[in-house]
Amino acid sequence: MDHLVRAPSKPLLRVLPPAGEITASSVLSGDVDTAMLLAAYPADQTLKGMFLSRLTKELGPDWRTIEKTLVSPPRLGTYVPFVDYPLVDHAALIMHVAKKRAPSTPHREAVRRLARDDIGTFLESTIGRVTAAAVSKPDEALLALPDIYRLVVTGPRYAAARVGPQHVRLLLTNAFGLWEYQIGQIEGIVRHYGAEARTRCSLEADVRTFDVAW
Repeated sequence: MDHLVRAPSKPLLRVLPPAGEITASSVLSGDVDTAMLLAAYPADQTLKGMFLSRLTKELGPDWRTIEKTLVSPPRLGTYVPFVDYPLVDHAALIMHVAKKRAPSTPHREAVRRLARDDIGTFLESTIGRVTAAAVSKPDEALLALPDIYRLVVTGPRYAAARVGPQHVRLLLTNAFGLWEYQIGQIEGIVRHYGAEARTRCSLEADVRTFDVAW
C-alpha cells in the first residue's frame, strides 16, 4: 500500500518496507510511478557525475533519447566525474537502467540490484581509493557512509552508529528517492567487504532507519 507523507515543501511517495529482515535472497515487489517519484525531488539536491556516467554507458543508443528528457543534461553529452548534477536526473537514469537490466523483475527489486554497484563506482574514484585505504570491514565502511555522502551528495544526510559487533544503525534524512535504492547500496557495501547484509528498514516522517547486521 502506498502512503503519501508530506515534507515541508515536496510530497514523498513511500511504499512501506517489509516488517522483517531483508536478505540477499529476498525479492522486493512492486513497480514505480516514475513521474510521481521524480516530481518529489528538490531542485537543489545534486550528485557527482561519476554515478551518472556509468548509467549512460549502460543505456547505449537509448541515451541520446533519454538525455533530452533530463532536467540538466551534461554538456556535450558526457558527465564529468566530480561536477555536481541534479539528483533527480540520476533517479531518472536509474529507473531506465534498472528496467533495461531486468525487464521481467519488479521495478523496485531491479532498482535495489542496480544500487549494489555504487560501491564499485565510488572505489574506482580518487576519493574512493583514499577511503578504501582506511577501510577493511563492513562496519568500518558503513560507519564511514555519512562522510562519504557529504563528499558526493548535496541534500540527503546519513548518521551512523555501532549497535553491536556486527550491527550498524544508519539514519537517513532529507531523502526523496526509493528506500529500496539505499537497501541495495548497503548490500553492495557489505558484500564488497566479504559478508551478506541482513537489513531491517523503517520509515518515520523524514527519517529512514536501516538496521544492518551481517
